[in-house]
Amino acid sequence: MRAWGFSVGTAKKQPIVLGVEAIETGGVVTMGRVFEFPASAEDDLPEQMRRLMDAAETVFAHDTPDIVVFRLLDHSSMGRAERTTRSHALMEGVVLATAKRVIEDVQALPPVQLAQRCKTDKAGLDDEAGGVFGKKLAEAGAAAIAGLRILAGP
Repeated sequence: MRAWGFSVGTAKKQPIVLGVEAIETGGVVTMGRVFEFPASAEDDLPEQMRRLMDAAETVFAHDTPDIVVFRLLDHSSMGRAERTTRSHALMEGVVLATAKRVIEDVQALPPVQLAQRCKTDKAGLDDEAGGVFGKKLAEAGAAAIAGLRILAGP
Protein backbone atom coordinates (compact mmCIF):
# COMPACT_ATOMS: atom_id res chain seq x y z
CA MET A 1 0.00 0.00 0.00
CA ARG A 2 1.12 3.53 -0.73
CA ALA A 3 -0.10 6.70 0.94
CA TRP A 4 0.99 10.28 0.37
CA GLY A 5 0.81 12.67 3.30
CA PHE A 6 1.04 16.44 3.07
CA SER A 7 1.31 19.35 5.49
CA VAL A 8 2.08 23.06 5.29
CA GLY A 9 5.10 24.38 7.14
CA THR A 10 7.35 27.42 7.01
CA ALA A 11 10.85 27.69 5.56
CA LYS A 12 12.77 30.95 5.39
CA LYS A 13 9.64 32.80 6.56
CA GLN A 14 7.67 31.50 3.56
CA PRO A 15 5.03 28.76 3.54
CA ILE A 16 6.01 25.42 2.05
CA VAL A 17 3.98 22.31 1.35
CA LEU A 18 5.87 19.19 2.42
CA GLY A 19 4.82 15.73 1.35
CA VAL A 20 6.03 12.18 1.81
CA GLU A 21 5.16 8.79 0.45
CA ALA A 22 4.65 6.04 3.02
CA ILE A 23 4.98 2.49 1.72
CA GLU A 24 3.82 -0.42 3.84
CA THR A 25 5.02 -3.93 3.11
CA GLY A 26 4.75 -6.75 5.58
CA GLY A 27 3.63 -4.40 8.35
CA VAL A 28 6.73 -2.21 8.01
CA VAL A 29 6.38 1.46 7.01
CA THR A 30 9.18 2.95 4.92
CA MET A 31 9.68 6.32 3.28
CA GLY A 32 9.35 6.65 -0.47
CA ARG A 33 9.30 9.92 -2.35
CA VAL A 34 9.57 13.36 -0.75
CA PHE A 35 7.76 16.41 -2.13
CA GLU A 36 8.56 20.07 -1.44
CA PHE A 37 6.48 22.88 -2.90
CA PRO A 38 7.94 26.16 -1.56
CA ALA A 39 6.38 29.60 -1.98
CA SER A 40 8.63 32.28 -3.42
CA ALA A 41 9.00 35.58 -1.55
CA GLU A 42 9.29 37.34 -4.92
CA ASP A 43 5.79 36.30 -6.00
CA ASP A 44 2.51 37.77 -4.80
CA LEU A 45 -0.03 35.41 -3.22
CA PRO A 46 -2.01 34.61 -6.41
CA GLU A 47 1.20 33.78 -8.29
CA GLN A 48 2.38 31.60 -5.39
CA MET A 49 -0.89 29.65 -5.57
CA ARG A 50 -0.63 29.25 -9.35
CA ARG A 51 2.91 27.90 -9.07
CA LEU A 52 1.82 25.53 -6.29
CA MET A 53 -1.05 24.25 -8.42
CA ASP A 54 1.30 23.68 -11.38
CA ALA A 55 3.77 21.76 -9.19
CA ALA A 56 1.02 19.64 -7.62
CA GLU A 57 -0.55 18.89 -11.02
CA THR A 58 2.80 17.68 -12.32
CA VAL A 59 3.31 15.31 -9.37
CA PHE A 60 -0.23 13.91 -9.47
CA ALA A 61 -0.14 13.49 -13.25
CA HIS A 62 2.89 11.18 -13.07
CA ASP A 63 1.95 8.95 -10.14
CA THR A 64 -1.15 8.08 -8.15
CA PRO A 65 -0.98 6.64 -4.64
CA ASP A 66 -3.77 4.63 -3.04
CA ILE A 67 -4.71 7.58 -0.80
CA VAL A 68 -3.72 11.20 -0.16
CA VAL A 69 -4.12 12.62 3.34
CA PHE A 70 -3.50 16.26 4.19
CA ARG A 71 -2.70 17.27 7.76
CA LEU A 72 -4.71 20.43 8.26
CA LEU A 73 -3.32 23.42 10.10
CA ASP A 74 -3.51 22.98 13.86
CA HIS A 75 -5.71 25.92 14.79
CA SER A 76 -5.10 25.32 18.49
CA SER A 77 -1.60 26.77 18.11
CA MET A 78 -1.63 30.23 19.60
CA GLY A 79 0.13 33.24 18.18
CA ARG A 80 -0.26 32.53 14.47
CA ALA A 81 -0.55 35.69 12.42
CA GLU A 82 -3.68 36.02 10.30
CA ARG A 83 -1.53 36.27 7.15
CA THR A 84 0.21 32.99 7.99
CA THR A 85 -3.06 31.21 8.71
CA ARG A 86 -4.62 32.49 5.47
CA SER A 87 -1.69 31.49 3.26
CA HIS A 88 -1.48 28.06 4.91
CA ALA A 89 -5.21 27.48 4.39
CA LEU A 90 -4.96 28.56 0.75
CA MET A 91 -2.05 26.20 0.14
CA GLU A 92 -3.97 23.34 1.75
CA GLY A 93 -6.91 24.07 -0.52
CA VAL A 94 -4.84 24.23 -3.70
CA VAL A 95 -3.16 20.86 -3.10
CA LEU A 96 -6.42 19.21 -2.00
CA ALA A 97 -8.34 20.48 -5.02
CA THR A 98 -5.57 19.37 -7.37
CA ALA A 99 -5.37 15.91 -5.78
CA LYS A 100 -9.14 15.41 -5.85
CA ARG A 101 -9.17 15.77 -9.62
CA VAL A 102 -7.03 12.65 -10.10
CA ILE A 103 -7.00 10.63 -6.84
CA GLU A 104 -10.13 8.82 -5.71
CA ASP A 105 -9.42 8.82 -1.95
CA VAL A 106 -8.35 12.26 -0.67
CA GLN A 107 -8.85 13.25 2.95
CA ALA A 108 -8.03 16.32 5.01
CA LEU A 109 -7.89 15.92 8.78
CA PRO A 110 -6.63 17.94 11.75
CA PRO A 111 -3.82 16.40 13.83
CA VAL A 112 -6.06 15.02 16.58
CA GLN A 113 -8.26 13.16 14.07
CA LEU A 114 -5.19 11.78 12.30
CA ALA A 115 -4.07 10.32 15.63
CA GLN A 116 -7.55 8.92 16.32
CA ARG A 117 -7.48 7.10 12.97
CA CYS A 118 -4.21 5.53 14.10
CA LYS A 119 -5.63 4.61 17.52
CA THR A 120 -3.05 6.73 19.35
CA ASP A 121 -2.63 10.30 20.54
CA LYS A 122 -1.10 13.21 18.63
CA ALA A 123 2.26 12.93 20.41
CA GLY A 124 2.46 9.19 19.75
CA LEU A 125 1.72 9.60 16.05
CA ASP A 126 4.21 12.47 15.76
CA ASP A 127 6.89 10.31 17.42
CA GLU A 128 6.19 7.38 15.08
CA ALA A 129 6.27 9.66 12.03
CA GLY A 130 9.46 11.36 13.21
CA GLY A 131 11.12 7.96 13.56
CA VAL A 132 10.29 6.99 9.98
CA PHE A 133 10.48 10.34 8.16
CA GLY A 134 12.62 12.59 10.37
CA LYS A 135 11.65 15.71 12.29
CA LYS A 136 11.29 18.00 9.25
CA LEU A 137 8.79 15.66 7.58
CA ALA A 138 7.03 14.39 10.72
CA GLU A 139 3.75 16.27 10.15
CA ALA A 140 3.45 15.09 6.54
CA GLY A 141 4.62 11.67 7.66
CA ALA A 142 1.86 11.50 10.29
CA ALA A 143 -0.68 12.17 7.53
CA ALA A 144 0.87 9.45 5.35
CA ILE A 145 0.84 6.92 8.21
CA ALA A 146 -2.79 7.78 8.90
CA GLY A 147 -3.48 7.16 5.21
CA LEU A 148 -2.02 3.66 5.50
CA ARG A 149 -4.16 2.97 8.56
CA ILE A 150 -7.28 4.23 6.79
CA LEU A 151 -6.53 1.91 3.86
CA ALA A 152 -6.02 -1.04 6.21
CA GLY A 153 -9.47 -0.48 7.71
CA PRO A 154 -10.70 -1.09 11.25
